[in-house]
Amino acid sequence: MFIMQGLIHPVNAVDHYTQPALLWKSSSLNKNVVADVAISSNGQYTLVGTFSNDDHVYLFDQNGKLIGKNTVGAGVANVAITPDGEYGVVSAGNKSWFLVNTQEPVENNVYFFNRQGNLLWKYNTGECTGLAAISANGQYVVFGDGAWSDTSVILLNREKALLWKYNTDQNIKAVAISSDGQYIVVGLTDGTILLLNHEGKQLWKYNTMGITRMGIAISADDQHIAISEQSTKGAVIHHLNKNGQLIWKYNTDAGMLDIAISPDGNYIAAGSSDLYLFDRNGILSGKFVTGTGGVLKKIVVSSNNLYVAMGNWDGSVSMYSSGNQEIIPETTAVMQSKIAEQDVAIAEQSKQMDVLQQLIDSILRFLGVK
Repeated sequence: MFIMQGLIHPVNAVDHYTQPALLWKSSSLNKNVVADVAISSNGQYTLVGTFSNDDHVYLFDQNGKLIGKNTVGAGVANVAITPDGEYGVVSAGNKSWFLVNTQEPVENNVYFFNRQGNLLWKYNTGECTGLAAISANGQYVVFGDGAWSDTSVILLNREKALLWKYNTDQNIKAVAISSDGQYIVVGLTDGTILLLNHEGKQLWKYNTMGITRMGIAISADDQHIAISEQSTKGAVIHHLNKNGQLIWKYNTDAGMLDIAISPDGNYIAAGSSDLYLFDRNGILSGKFVTGTGGVLKKIVVSSNNLYVAMGNWDGSVSMYSSGNQEIIPETTAVMQSKIAEQDVAIAEQSKQMDVLQQLIDSILRFLGVK
């Protein structure tokens, strides 16, 4: 197990914030409660699933126009989409952590769709609805079972073949898969984070404080992993490197439902009703409050843009974007702060060198050399 003492940042005031603009808002869900949202990396496609008395997932274009819907199980646990919007997966059924219908036969599946809305296949997940994620190339689907009796992670390929199954002995709260499908990150109820390779072998584990809600993201280059966790003790954001070492973590009292990381790992965004923006060093550079009364369901961060989807209590979905503006600019205040920190570090180093030189001079005088 690899654990490194990283930087801990408390909540503080920010010198700059970026307020994404509302792109569109849709009320096409017939007031059904939004369970999850997935966004393509360019914001062109948005996939929405509900967990109320509805049996559909909805696909919207970049203007918020409903372009398709598909029938799935009664309760959607989560949805995921490839960055180009070519493929989407839906984990749904009539028995999950939050939706149990004992009057009907249990029907829990992972559904695999293409962009045209065609169902390519469905995979029966057994006793309970869990969580699914898809690799960027659409070649692999990872599923984390939500049932206590079968707490396992499975990896499927695009043809629905089962590649492996890994038992965790814990209820699974979050799953993520790298762009090429070579790494799978799993978050467990006790706060343990696991990294598995493409063969289903555990590479390392990292311990958080134990959670009630969790989000996980992995950068496109596989070098950065971001975790948002929330428990009765508060909320924490963790930034790990590929070896499971802590780079930094950030404590906040705000709720955390989702987290995203840019492809190069330079930007991290996390939040629920409030959105926090960080640079790769863990500096809080922006905070965004929607003021809609909704709950942030999904964030996507590109190298220079931000897309945020809100699932609102009235059954609508709202989409925001930073408008292709730089998400976290180097403001004058931030630059001055960094310069000041460097000046302090240089002065301290100079002071230490003076003390060391005085000690050397004293030793040389004692030996009669000087």
